[in-house]
Amino acid sequence: MIKRLAIYVICDTSGIVDSYIPNMLHALAPHTSDIIVACKRNLPEQEQSKISKSINGQFAYFDENINYVGVVKATMLCVLGWEKIYEYDELLICNDSFYGPLFPLSECFDKMDKADVDFWGITECGETRSGVPRHLQDYFINIKPRLLKSSLFCMLWEEYAINTGKSDFMYTYELAKKGSSYATLIPSAEFVYENTKLNYEYFIHEPIKLIKKYRCPFILKQCFATESDGIGHSGNEEKNNTMNVIAEYSKYDTNLIWDNLLRTCDIHDIRKTLHLNFILPSKVTQGSVQVSKNVKAVVIMHLFYLDIVDEALEYLRNIPCNIDLLVTTSVHQIASKVKEQFKSCEEERSIQIRIAENYGRDVGALLITCRDILMNYDYLCFTHDKGMNPSKYNIMSVKEDESFRYILWENTLASAAYIENIIKIFEDCPRLGLLSTPQPYHGRFFSLLGNEWSCMLKDVKTLASRMGLRNHPVYDKPTFAIGNSYWCRPKAMSALFEHNWSITDFASEPMPLNGTLSHAIERILPYVAQHEGYFSGVVMSERYASIRMIDSERVLTLVFNRLSAGLGGYSYDEFFTNIVPESKNFVNFCMKYQKIYLYGAGSFAEELALHMDMRGISYDGFIITDGQQKPHEKKIKPVYFFSEIDCFCSTVGIVVAVAKKNRHEILSILNEKKAVNIFTF
Repeated sequence: MIKRLAIYVICDTSGIVDSYIPNMLHALAPHTSDIIVACKRNLPEQEQSKISKSINGQFAYFDENINYVGVVKATMLCVLGWEKIYEYDELLICNDSFYGPLFPLSECFDKMDKADVDFWGITECGETRSGVPRHLQDYFINIKPRLLKSSLFCMLWEEYAINTGKSDFMYTYELAKKGSSYATLIPSAEFVYENTKLNYEYFIHEPIKLIKKYRCPFILKQCFATESDGIGHSGNEEKNNTMNVIAEYSKYDTNLIWDNLLRTCDIHDIRKTLHLNFILPSKVTQGSVQVSKNVKAVVIMHLFYLDIVDEALEYLRNIPCNIDLLVTTSVHQIASKVKEQFKSCEEERSIQIRIAENYGRDVGALLITCRDILMNYDYLCFTHDKGMNPSKYNIMSVKEDESFRYILWENTLASAAYIENIIKIFEDCPRLGLLSTPQPYHGRFFSLLGNEWSCMLKDVKTLASRMGLRNHPVYDKPTFAIGNSYWCRPKAMSALFEHNWSITDFASEPMPLNGTLSHAIERILPYVAQHEGYFSGVVMSERYASIRMIDSERVLTLVFNRLSAGLGGYSYDEFFTNIVPESKNFVNFCMKYQKIYLYGAGSFAEELALHMDMRGISYDGFIITDGQQKPHEKKIKPVYFFSEIDCFCSTVGIVVAVAKKNRHEILSILNEKKAVNIFTF
């Protein structure tokens, strides 16, 4: 038997050992003689014991600021020493950045032990366009005897200087460059190319192929939560089925993955990577059994506007008779009307109408008026009306709220079949905690796209601390729960539902449009579920999804045309490498100067001005070349001749706002006049 030493590095600095780690070490033990567990911080005795129960290993502790490769060197040279290392035939170096084994490790070791190479690993990264060289990925590397006891291997590590921060030392690349041979468990020929444009992170974006075709024993954590979207080379069709494939093709417990993901990753990244959108039919049920008969479920709706009660009743009639109904309201006429409507159904199910104090509107009604029953159910739906007083607001605002209301109700209570399908999804996915309706994007709500936190991030963070949540939101990972309309597993909401809320926590009427505890609570819902160990997603009826899909395509096309000045032909990567950063540079340019003028007064300038208004970027007017006729139609901002603008002033910035074909002419004029502070797309 090969005498193999393993160094397993725990890079997680939280001091918590999730179950996937001892599971991995237990599987590794039969293939190693000894295992050194190197940690980037001291483990509490309780956490260390989780590992000790699986293996009889040695622990080594280092400064958490030392990078992964630095920990490997320190373990080899400071803890072990070369004399000790040379007692072994082979050295295995690996870390906690992957889950597994999905398949018996004997398959991997039996195959790679036969390879006549100096070292081997699982996957290889091809050379990238940014200049990262081709190299064997270092999350699982086995060094064979010939290399292990060579002067090359010794010198390589002796010369490497331990440092902090992200390591740029790719020791596998250095070994190969100096003549050492290597092999991969996953054939590189299918994924790695000489042409750098063809290389991509297949080990992140094609996990299903690696599992089904090659029985890859490991799956990287980044396959489940990453900022790399993969759209540059694929349609991401594999992502949302990865967990199902693991469960179908291996015996690996996916709860080990969920436990670690939900503790260490942001739910925003998890949802985006796994594409956790659930689009369900509203005309047929997905299964022959009426699942609602076997569970305890309730729908809670808060109603505030008397004039839209009839519309609400249409959706409430969709609720299957074995699901309880509770309506809250502060308006007695609404209570009477709802009670009369469902008077004949009281024998079939529990129907309650509760009068709520008018604090916090829907959120206050749920958490205060209904708190005694929230944890009594397997599944709970909460939704509410949305409206405005037409005499106080313009008719467009009323219409915008009508569409928002459709999103809230259509995607929670579209039909009896739809409700059955939602419950079945929860039954089929025991780690699913919350299904929120999608955020609105029409009218004034368009400003929330990319600005989901609005002005509420600080309040949400404060709320997370108050509730004792483990995962706190960050600015660049926005929430996807806006609207406070959802289906949930009450266990996943227990930190919210069982919190000791007071009526005075919530705002009284007239309710502000933003900035209240209610607005913070609606945004924090996915983080509550994550804290309780559940993931969240967005749910839509197929009717609404078809609308949203077309609208999304329309918006995406408009944005692309605005940013790229109407010129097509960009690949996904080219667009975000060249065009989008230019848009960011434009914002920075506009913020730099006290006065901004748009050189141009045609359609391009108008569209740019509209874009600036929507982004809250101010400008002072339009410029046209001397001798041209000023536009007849009235502009929002004045139109000046070029000679009227002090183009040499250090506080004035000029944006060339004409189509690409006309830019050269404008730039020539500006250059001739030696104008300064110019921005052009």
